[in-house]
Amino acid sequence: MKSFSQKLFIFLVFLGVYFIGFSNSFAQDANQLLQEGIAFHDARKYDKALKKYEQALKLIPNSPVIHYEMALTYFDKKNYKTAIKYSDKVIKSKSQSIISAYVIKGSSLDMLGKTQKSIKLFEGVIKKYPENYLLHYNLALNYYKIGELKKAEQSLMSAIGVNPEHTSSHLMLGYVEFDMGRKIPSMMAFNYFLFLEPTSQRSDRAFEFLNKQLLGSTKKGENNEITINIGGGSLGDNEFGAIELVMSITQASKSMDLKKELEEVLNEELEKEDSQRTEKVVIMDETPKTEEEIFEANTKLFFSLLDGKDKNNNIWWVFYAPTFNTLEESEHITTFCYWISQQSNENASKWVEENSEKVLELKKWIAKN
Repeated sequence: MKSFSQKLFIFLVFLGVYFIGFSNSFAQDANQLLQEGIAFHDARKYDKALKKYEQALKLIPNSPVIHYEMALTYFDKKNYKTAIKYSDKVIKSKSQSIISAYVIKGSSLDMLGKTQKSIKLFEGVIKKYPENYLLHYNLALNYYKIGELKKAEQSLMSAIGVNPEHTSSHLMLGYVEFDMGRKIPSMMAFNYFLFLEPTSQRSDRAFEFLNKQLLGSTKKGENNEITINIGGGSLGDNEFGAIELVMSITQASKSMDLKKELEEVLNEELEKEDSQRTEKVVIMDETPKTEEEIFEANTKLFFSLLDGKDKNNNIWWVFYAPTFNTLEESEHITTFCYWISQQSNENASKWVEENSEKVLELKKWIAKN
């Protein structure tokens, strides 16, 4: 016959098993409601999503996962104050979703017109989590919004340093450099973005900005005077001035019968910058005919000029330039040009469809280099 203590032990074990099963049942029900809510959110049925989340919270009142999904849904619903409320709950819980919660809170503050407060929040959080690219990217968005382009540039460089595959950082960096009048770095960033994301609506606009800058800004005035606009200051102050000069003069030679004169101007300017220079630039006589050939010729010229030897130790010469300069010398340059222009060019899109193996080889090459 079992003693009282033995009976009590058996009862407690049974009770524990019962409550574990009961708790697991609650967790399963809450997870089911959560998944249904996420499905409604993805379908932009935000009110239905919130109802599911509220039902799930009744089963697990302090779930940071549910709180995060509610914060995200309220943000997408443009109820920014409530989004901050639920973001704070996630932040206090110190759960795995804490970074995402900070992003929602910072973005909500910005949307409420509290951009400086949002900047202060992101700057503080980045000190704790410097290896999170989304924090750097969202800080850059705020800097860009208030016209702090140099700070936006630095934040985007940090984001790319953490995650080189983050397409939005390359895209935004392209626009920031464009707004700063820095044509060459702008084109580098747009090229890399288009390699990563060639077929979206954003790609169409990015390609337009890229091609516009590739085509140059050289004008012919009265008495055959040539005006060449070089962004970012004089040649001496602009680390990309010589490259931009070559690009502009080459474009001018294609539309004006001034080949000899342009070669002389170009070589004179390059000698001013480098008195030891002995190599002369010669402008090719043969001009490409089709839109695709023109774009490839311009791209090859641009990439060929990105020789990063003895240049500054920054993202332009350490990350972008080596990739593009080596790509120009490879067998994949034609594929690259078709790949990044497919959203804006039907012929390029068709070429990509018919040359999937070449595209795959390009991607493998980029990954290795």
